[in-house]
Amino acid sequence: MKFFNLITLASLATAVPHVRRQDTITGTIKNAASAMADDTMTAITNIENAVEALKATNTTTGAAPIQAQNAVKANVQEIVDALRAATAEVNRVTTEARGSVGAQAAGFQNADVVQLTTSLKNVINIIKEIGTTVGAITESLTPELLATIDAEISALKDSINPLLRPLLLLGVAVRNTANQLVGGVEKSLDSVITNIISTHGQLAKLLGLSSLRGI
Repeated sequence: MKFFNLITLASLATAVPHVRRQDTITGTIKNAASAMADDTMTAITNIENAVEALKATNTTTGAAPIQAQNAVKANVQEIVDALRAATAEVNRVTTEARGSVGAQAAGFQNADVVQLTTSLKNVINIIKEIGTTVGAITESLTPELLATIDAEISALKDSINPLLRPLLLLGVAVRNTANQLVGGVEKSLDSVITNIISTHGQLAKLLGLSSLRGI
């Protein structure tokens, strides 16, 4: 029995070349997730430090140092760039690749699924960190300061769904079409798909993201 009916396999048909032969789907996603994590966590640390500086300054003098303002702005943009770069790589080997996502997923073996599941977990953990960071920014900064980074925050919010959509498509397709998955491998994939959906639901409330359904 198919576990997830969120996405029908009929909706997975896309057909634009091409994927380089030396690329693997799971390897590319793993590398994209890793690069995104490195860049994002560095940016988050910088944002946290800058926000603390802004909070301290506002408390003591009422003035916000330009350097700290610029640091928040620049590092939010760094996160946007990291999300977009990861999305481009994921799309290149999924929705933009030759053949349908469903057909690609059918060839996955247990080792492929394990690697995919690990990468999806990493992506979700980073997305959660991003959500927490945006929440901290909006709660900590004054309306005047928030207005200076409104464009970057909006771009960040708009960059989350385009990354999660193809990953969710692939995860569901693998779950529904890959043959002879070991029980533990199957359960882990089920769990991470559920986590993507639940995490997105939480972020939809926090950040106002649009629905992932109907893709």
